[in-house]
Amino acid sequence: MATLEYWTVENTGWSGGISWFKTGGSDSHPLRFETASDAHAYALIRQQEFDDPSTLWRVVHTTVDRFENKEVTTKEWTLV
Repeated sequence: MATLEYWTVENTGWSGGISWFKTGGSDSHPLRFETASDAHAYALIRQQEFDDPSTLWRVVHTTVDRFENKEVTTKEWTLV
C-alpha cells in the first residue's frame, strides 16, 4: 500500500456558498501544501485579498491510499 497526503485550499467564489473551487494552481494541478498550517496561512492571505464576506473558505486534507488493485481517496475539510 502507498499513501499520498496533502492539503489544498478551496473557496465558494461567487457561487453563493453552493460550489467549491480550488484556489491556486489549476483544476488538474491544484496548489498542494505539505502541512495544514501552510494551507491555512495561504487561505487567510487569499481570503484577505479576495475581501468578500459572502465567500466561504476551507482547507481540505486529502489522503489517497493506493492498493494493488484499488485506490481510496478521503477528503476532510475545515472552514477557515
